[in-house]
Amino acid sequence: MIQKIRSLLLAERKTLLLVAVTSVASVGLTGGAIPAALRWWRGDSAAAPALDPRFVAIGRSYVPELGEAYSAAWEDGAKALEAGQGIGEALKVVGRSWEQGRAKLFDRLVTPELSKVIPDGKAESEIEDGDKEAMVRAWRGLAGGMKPRGRLSWPFGR
Repeated sequence: MIQKIRSLLLAERKTLLLVAVTSVASVGLTGGAIPAALRWWRGDSAAAPALDPRFVAIGRSYVPELGEAYSAAWEDGAKALEAGQGIGEALKVVGRSWEQGRAKLFDRLVTPELSKVIPDGKAESEIEDGDKEAMVRAWRGLAGGMKPRGRLSWPFGR
């Protein structure tokens, strides 16, 4: 009985492989490659919102440094515990340290560049639609730079 099942499975292995490969290829082509190629061919910019590439680079450098600030906050909390503080107090140390580190990092990396888009202190009533559009591109660039990048991230999505 086992031999019969084995021979059937081995005989149909090529067929199964062909069906699997064809299925994967057709799903990949219809689900991603063909639509992406059509958008590229038509020059369809609506597929991806406009973003400022300067801010993509900032986002990419911001995330690892943000992790460093978070790590430092937990180290500060650990030192507080070692110094005899209770867990509740040590967690407050972590929170304060994280907030300070995050704000300092943002002020160092992001604020100067955002101030080039809309100058710091510009009154809300003076901000025009073009300024807002530039800020949208900057924020999208920052967000795009912070997203994880995998080996299949282009052109099929994230």
